[in-house]
Amino acid sequence: MSWPFLTRRSGCACLIAALISSSMLLAHPHGLDTTTVLTGTLTKVDQKLQAIEVDTIDRRTLARTNVLVFIDGKSKIRQGKTRLTPAELAPGQRVTCVAEREEDKGGRLVAIDIRLAEKS
Repeated sequence: MSWPFLTRRSGCACLIAALISSSMLLAHPHGLDTTTVLTGTLTKVDQKLQAIEVDTIDRRTLARTNVLVFIDGKSKIRQGKTRLTPAELAPGQRVTCVAEREEDKGGRLVAIDIRLAEKS
């Protein structure tokens, strides 16, 4: 079968681009199955445990759920370009959180990046 817009050269270019992009994903420092993106509202901030609870929608079941995410020294917290501390987090704030599952610590989620919605 021949498609008029697909030549051998463009087909090879598409194949090479697909291989390069897939290898870039595999080279990501965090595993594909271990990173999670959560978007929702902070319902609890525990300074003692260094943890937050995010009220979000589970993508598989579409049910509302609270997810516990731990914060460590490597976690970045930002609002726009401003860097924040965990003490500046408060319940009710809208966040997008990228977290990594730590299998060696019982599968708990640890925040890599927490972005707060910009103030309007």
